[in-house]
Amino acid sequence: MGEQKKLTQFRLEKRPEPSKAMLYLTPVMAVLATAIVGAIVFSLIGYDGIGAVREIFLTPLLNPLKWQDLAVKSAPLIIIAVGLSIGYRANVWNIGAEGQYVLGGIAATGRASLSRPMLITASVSQSARSSSRSWLITTMAEPAAARSTSA
Repeated sequence: MGEQKKLTQFRLEKRPEPSKAMLYLTPVMAVLATAIVGAIVFSLIGYDGIGAVREIFLTPLLNPLKWQDLAVKSAPLIIIAVGLSIGYRANVWNIGAEGQYVLGGIAATGRASLSRPMLITASVSQSARSSSRSWLITTMAEPAAARSTSA
C-alpha cells in the first residue's frame, strides 16, 4: 500500500506578552485598511474615492475650522467608550454602546426637565417666538389675500 501522508496540525498558542510593534501597528493598519477599502467603494459607486477619503479622514484634522465639529461629534463616542471600558474591566453585563447612548439622552433630558427655571424660560421664549412668527405670517398674508380676491 502507499505511504499515508502525515497531516500537519496547527496549534494556536497565546503569547506570554504581546509584541510591542504589533501593539502600535495594529490601529495604524486598521485605519489604513479602512481608508483603502473606503476609497475603492467610493470609486466603484462613481465618486472620487481619494477625494472622499481625504474629506472624511484628513480635512477634519487639518482644517482648524472643522475642529469644533470634530469635538462635537466625537464627545458622545468618547463618553460611550469610557462607559463600556469600565463595564468590560469590571466584567459586568452592559447594554451596549447604543443602549448607553439612548439612556444617556433620556437621563440628560430628565435632568434638564428638573431644572425648572431653565425649562420655563426656554418654553416661554419658544412659545413667544412661535406666536409672534405666526402673527407676522398671518398679518402679512391677509392684505395679499384681500387684494387677490378684490381684483
